[in-house]
Amino acid sequence: MDSAGPGWYGQNSVVKRKFKQSFDIFSWLKKKRKRAKTARRFWLAFVALPVLFILAVFLLLYPFLPGISFRLGLVGKSDDAAFTLESLKRKKDISQENILVIPKIDVNIKIVEGETQEALDQGAWRMPTTSTPDKGGNTVISAHRFKYLPPNNATFYLLDKLSRGDRLFVYWQGKEYEYVVVESKVVEPTEISILDNTPDNRLTLFTCTPLFTTDKRLVVIGALTK
Repeated sequence: MDSAGPGWYGQNSVVKRKFKQSFDIFSWLKKKRKRAKTARRFWLAFVALPVLFILAVFLLLYPFLPGISFRLGLVGKSDDAAFTLESLKRKKDISQENILVIPKIDVNIKIVEGETQEALDQGAWRMPTTSTPDKGGNTVISAHRFKYLPPNNATFYLLDKLSRGDRLFVYWQGKEYEYVVVESKVVEPTEISILDNTPDNRLTLFTCTPLFTTDKRLVVIGALTK
């Protein structure tokens, strides 16, 4: 049997070295990819975590933004003149749409008619058994406290911020009716006397309270001034 000569061993060593070098390169590339992947994960976490944290804080605070804005004095800065009948007429034909405006809390909401509370999904609901501004007596209007994403001028979110002397405006069939707040109170949901007609011309507004619950009803009463 022939034995392998020195040349064979030399060639075998070269092959082994090349194989080892190839393996080392492959291992280096693998480690490099792993380090790059780790780095990408780190930077992704470094960027994403603060963003997610800020987003979470924002979502937690968002429902309370109207209240925070009110405390900071950012609500109710609109000039009352912006809510005059002439101003509204320039913006749109209000003869086809009845509107409730409360400047102090930036409410500007359409008054809707309906036989059931589903009308609340369309705007401020005039209770069907109550009067209308042109007829005198007690006009009763209800709206959601928190229906749309705040801040929104089509809810009674800040109704609890009204106090005696604050002005309320109803634009009804092309005519302006101005009321001034004379009373604010909290009643049980079963207190239906707030719907009763009255000898005086008044506007009664009510919504759910405390905020985000339906436990009781917050009632604000305004007396007609003109």
